[in-house]
Amino acid sequence: WAWQRDSCWRLCFFCEQRPVLHTSKNSANMFKVDLPLDPREQAKIDARRNRDEQRKSRIFDSKQRTMGLDIEALNAQVEEKKRREAEERDFHATADAETLRQAKIMELLHQRQTADRRAMEKADLEFRATQQLAATRREFDLNDPSALKKATLTRQGDEDPRLGASSLQVFQGEDLGAKERKRLQSEQQRQWLQEQRIADAEAKEAEEHEKQCTELLQLQQTVRLRDLSVAEEERRRELVRSTAEYNKQLTEQKAAAEAARRAAEQEQNAREQLAAFHGPLLSEDPSGAQPAPGATVRVLSDRYKGMSEAQRAEYRAAQLAQIEDRKQRQEEENREQALHDRHVALIDRTLQLRDRDSARSRREHARMQNEENAALAAEQKARREHENKVAARNTIGSSFHDQFNRDAR
Repeated sequence: WAWQRDSCWRLCFFCEQRPVLHTSKNSANMFKVDLPLDPREQAKIDARRNRDEQRKSRIFDSKQRTMGLDIEALNAQVEEKKRREAEERDFHATADAETLRQAKIMELLHQRQTADRRAMEKADLEFRATQQLAATRREFDLNDPSALKKATLTRQGDEDPRLGASSLQVFQGEDLGAKERKRLQSEQQRQWLQEQRIADAEAKEAEEHEKQCTELLQLQQTVRLRDLSVAEEERRRELVRSTAEYNKQLTEQKAAAEAARRAAEQEQNAREQLAAFHGPLLSEDPSGAQPAPGATVRVLSDRYKGMSEAQRAEYRAAQLAQIEDRKQRQEEENREQALHDRHVALIDRTLQLRDRDSARSRREHARMQNEENAALAAEQKARREHENKVAARNTIGSSFHDQFNRDAR
């Protein structure tokens, strides 16, 4: 394998390549530096940036920097806002007090209804305990445990109540007291119906009274809510009216201030126009462009009215001289550029020839290296075939089979 390694290194050298060093992911992750900042440090940085942005907005606001703020108007607005907030607090306090009062009234009515209901239930229980006894029920005679004790003699009529069956006076199904019993039962039923009518009338009257109380309470609440809505609407209208008057006053004040400013500006413009009309700028006085003795400038640019004929001729002569000088410099630059281009072309030709020679030599070296590698590959293949087929071949002969089956064991 040494000759293969040497041949591979030679091939890399002739191909102008170098071996590549491979690194694992663990080594790349070992030096990870994209860690998050400390939350407190990040918060400080964000706060500093916010302060800088606020300061920029204050400094770069030309209106606030030049005109300032209307402190009196701002104070008036603050007082107006405080007054509105006080009115709203008073209104909410009144509404809360009224709500508490209505809640107390509802609680008292609920307690009264609960007490009336409990009293009615108690009266029902007392009525059942005193008037609706088990002994007064119409079917009590069928379930009376003392029926046998209270029973009369076998016979109540026909002169002898002790007459037996042989007397032929007592027959099965005979009931001598049926008429009286039916009369008593009818009377008792009429009494029960009368009591039931009275109880139904009283319950209906109580229900009507409770319904009237509930309707009266709802009517009172509706009237109160209507009064509160009317008061709220009136207060809102008064607030809108006062706001409109205040805005109207501000508009009139602003219009008066704007008119005064325009009048002052028009007066100032008139004075400036008059001064400019009589000044040296519009009077076309060429002597006004001459500077004072000892000045560093030749003429005053804001009063200059143009050049004289002598100055124009001198200026044209200087321009012609500059044009001739520029033409000479351009011709000289063109000659130098031509020489430089020829030199660059010669250098390019030389470099192209060198590149061709270098490419030819690289191709020749690559061909030789390929031939050498092919020869080495053939030699390696022949050696491997010899090792596999000749040197490493283990042939089984007759001596191997003769060592078996020589005895019973």
